[in-house]
Amino acid sequence: MFKYLEPNKIFSITSKAPKYVLLLFIIVLSIGLSEALIFSPEDYKQGDAVRIMYVHVPAAWISLGIFSLITFLSIFGYIFKVQNFFLISKSFVFSGFVFNIISLVT
Repeated sequence: MFKYLEPNKIFSITSKAPKYVLLLFIIVLSIGLSEALIFSPEDYKQGDAVRIMYVHVPAAWISLGIFSLITFLSIFGYIFKVQNFFLISKSFVFSGFVFNIISLVT
């Protein structure tokens, strides 16, 4: 099971994807933000303030999910003595931080 987590195999898979993933990310992000913040109707009680919930709630959930994943990877890294789990958990820290800041600001 852990043979797929070797750095050479992970790098050979992930080195091909960044261009396409970035393009897909920009397209999906622009469509999602425009639908949530511009084209969504206002609420009859809260008005335009309800639109911020389309950003705040998913950012908070994603932040919680990322930090939970970091926790589980660290625990499994200590149990199974796999150093790659620690490297993967370190790579998720910045994403969790960004989503946490987004949820706190909104």
